[in-house]
Amino acid sequence: RSNGTRQLELKSSPDLLAEVSKKKKRGRKIVGFALEPELDEAAAKTKLRDKHLDAIFLNQTSAMDSDQNAGIALSGTGRRKVFERMPKPELAGKLWEWIAQLD
Repeated sequence: RSNGTRQLELKSSPDLLAEVSKKKKRGRKIVGFALEPELDEAAAKTKLRDKHLDAIFLNQTSAMDSDQNAGIALSGTGRRKVFERMPKPELAGKLWEWIAQLD
């Protein structure tokens, strides 16, 4: 047993969402998620643009410890929908409906 410090070396890995988006097939939609401490729409829009997504759902890290969630959905065409706090399964259904209506 050692009381000394340990060092962990990390290697970067490919951005899976960006890679999937590059290989997008016709008729498919690529949706990302932005989990942030605060609802930072500017950061979510940057991720939406840089990763060439069709939409992104922005929500707060506080949702990790809860059975409820709220957030903002943004599309690449400028659509925006606020989802008020509700049970996660209900929110998932409403988000799915919103995504299905995207151009």
